[in-house]
Amino acid sequence: MSEQPEHKQFVTSLAGMLSRAEFHHPIAAAQQQFRERYYGMTGAAMLEDLFFDAFAVFLHTYHPTTSLSRPPRGEKGYDYEFSGTRVSHKVSKKGPLAIAALWDATRTDVTTWSFKQPICFFPGEYEGVLPTTRLSDEKPQTWKAASTQPNVKAHEQVCLVRWLSLNEFEVLHVWRLKSDGAVRELIPFHAAWTAVSAAAAPSNETELLVAQGFAQPAIDTGDRFTVNGTKFRPGFYVLSVDMLQNLEVTHNNRAVLIPKTTVARLMTQALSREDFVPMTNWFAVYAGLNPPDLYLVQRSQWDQVLSGTPQQ
Repeated sequence: MSEQPEHKQFVTSLAGMLSRAEFHHPIAAAQQQFRERYYGMTGAAMLEDLFFDAFAVFLHTYHPTTSLSRPPRGEKGYDYEFSGTRVSHKVSKKGPLAIAALWDATRTDVTTWSFKQPICFFPGEYEGVLPTTRLSDEKPQTWKAASTQPNVKAHEQVCLVRWLSLNEFEVLHVWRLKSDGAVRELIPFHAAWTAVSAAAAPSNETELLVAQGFAQPAIDTGDRFTVNGTKFRPGFYVLSVDMLQNLEVTHNNRAVLIPKTTVARLMTQALSREDFVPMTNWFAVYAGLNPPDLYLVQRSQWDQVLSGTPQQ
């Protein structure tokens, strides 16, 4: 029997973490909160830090013999090390984007690039609308994630769905709205959470989707839809080292880049290899736009010192 590729344990551990609501939903909420509060690369760096801290807590709790560590200060080339496997972490707001291979704009002589470690590529939102076909009657229906359409119109249909595969989902619950407004007000959190809990599914399989258009056929519980074409969902695309060799590059005034089209091809390849761990974003609708106050987190340590609480 051939040895399992080293990145596969990483993928399995990611799937275990994101199946649990206490890890999955805070990470999902941060995709909007951090990008709304912080600019560009600052937001991306903070999202990476949040992911690392969440993954570390998950591993310490459920897989204490699995190691996760940061590189020594100043060492470049990777972002963390998982059980001996060094991983480069990249994020995007949605879908593929050009990623930096080398932060050196003077290296115009570089025409191809090979990575020494796998890349964990993490788009935080859906890549636009989802064009689908209902399996029972082949009728088309376009959807948008509630996290990206927080305000809806009367007579629109908001559905709790469960992803059954990469491109197929089943409707679990339907809210037919009678007035305009915000999803979080028309469908209170308790109502959404009750429906999610009843599904008894892994946390990263349930999603709130809004059916686009007023004149569409009524949608019922149990209906199944398949997504037409390739639409990249939010989640973690693990790009293995063998995929990352001799990639053609482009240049801008800051870096040597792997083009967006190449990244899209690599993401598609990761999907075919089952090296993708999905996320869903419905909880972001209820989390609000403001992330937790960073001062209060630091203040809690001060309060512990004053109270005599032992420090870890």
